[in-house]
Amino acid sequence: MLYTLQQTDVGKPRLKLAFVRRSQAVLPVDGVFLVIGALVANSSSSIRLPEIYTWDVAFLPIRNAAREWKVEVDVDYARWESIRNFDVRLFNGVILGNPQQWSNAISIGVGTEYRWLSFPGYPAWGVALRTGCLHSQQAIPDVNFNPAAPDGPSHTLSVGGGFLLHRDRTISRLFDLWIRGGILRQEGFGIDVAYQALLFESRTVTGNPNPTVNGTYQTTTHAGSVTMRVNF
Repeated sequence: MLYTLQQTDVGKPRLKLAFVRRSQAVLPVDGVFLVIGALVANSSSSIRLPEIYTWDVAFLPIRNAAREWKVEVDVDYARWESIRNFDVRLFNGVILGNPQQWSNAISIGVGTEYRWLSFPGYPAWGVALRTGCLHSQQAIPDVNFNPAAPDGPSHTLSVGGGFLLHRDRTISRLFDLWIRGGILRQEGFGIDVAYQALLFESRTVTGNPNPTVNGTYQTTTHAGSVTMRVNF
């Protein structure tokens, strides 16, 4: 759901509120269970993606024909408690129990984007710069902690940018060369890049059923993306 609270003089949204609900989903996983490389039985399990509720507010202090500046605040509430187990079911009837006691968690993010709809000196180009930060609560308790997914309170910092090349601004010949006489006519071509650093707070795990897991964990994860888009 999206609701506009305030508009610009030309009727474009300036202040917006949004609510999003993502339903729970269960992904089946099939495989084989091996012991020292030998097949014991075919097996199956499932990965449960939680139900997520998101509230958003976005404000554009600047929005005109040349530039846009948007500031957005998002709050996510994920029902991780729906993950009750990671049991593995063998086709010989044996169930390898792996109960979970995950907790619901809230994530709060703040981001901003500054866009030149027509970059000075290059009217065919739209350019955007983006940055933001996100804080997420811990969902996995010590008793279910797994070093393969070192969960904990985290802070995510991100930066990125992109450009959009408009077909109707002096570059129609370039786009016409891509699809000659085709039904689909490209109206724009863009590339976006982003980088994220996930900084997890130091976490000390105690009381795990596997004593080798107990200890202090310090984790940093780096992620990057490159996205290409074509507007028709």
